[in-house]
Amino acid sequence: MATEPIDYAAVLGDLKARRANLDSAIAAIEQIMAQVGTVPTQPRDTVLSDDAFFGMSIQDAIRKYLSIVRKKKTVKEITDGLEAGGMEHTSKNFYNTVYTMLNREWVKADPELVKIGDLWGLAEWYPGRKLKKKGDSDYSAPPPASEDDVLEEVAADIFEDNPKAK
Repeated sequence: MATEPIDYAAVLGDLKARRANLDSAIAAIEQIMAQVGTVPTQPRDTVLSDDAFFGMSIQDAIRKYLSIVRKKKTVKEITDGLEAGGMEHTSKNFYNTVYTMLNREWVKADPELVKIGDLWGLAEWYPGRKLKKKGDSDYSAPPPASEDDVLEEVAADIFEDNPKAK
């Protein structure tokens, strides 16, 4: 009796699809728990599939990432998490792109993402928090990028486009 060879690529694809579905189901249950006030206090170890954010907008991917990790994160941690989860982009500076998207969400009338110090989280984690908005007397807009940051980015773009410029 001959046995057929195992198609490991198909098995791996099936397992990744199941993991992605489980991650989505877990995130949905955690969201329900957050709404009724029973969020677990211990963040779980998170392993992102390499296609967890495939085809998603940056803002949707950020929300999904934060709901999966259940912990406030810095922009750098969010950026790294999105890339680890397969977020495709053509940005020369993905950190700046993510930072901009976070700030755009933050200044909305009813943001889903909030900034706590240097960390970002889901607004649903802070149901009683009063958010500062544009127009409030004590509102301060996020600081613009420093001159050094802008110069570094421009220089990186020049060197990337023309390696002889170094």
